[in-house]
Amino acid sequence: MIAIILQQGWENSDYVGKHVGQLDAIRPWFTEFDAKAAVDLCELDFEQVREVCRLFASRNSSLHSTWEF
Repeated sequence: MIAIILQQGWENSDYVGKHVGQLDAIRPWFTEFDAKAAVDLCELDFEQVREVCRLFASRNSSLHSTWEF
């Protein structure tokens, strides 16, 4: 998911600048990472995973601690 978000440019630069340290140090790990091949290996649909990544990156909150499983 990180690779897809970074490769698409969907990261929130303001948030990252304020709350994430050392992203530039690990960004190269994801630049050439073949996310589609990884998703295929997991037998998932790449377009669905890509859409989840887009939604995750574009919402104020995608997870709620009040959810019960």
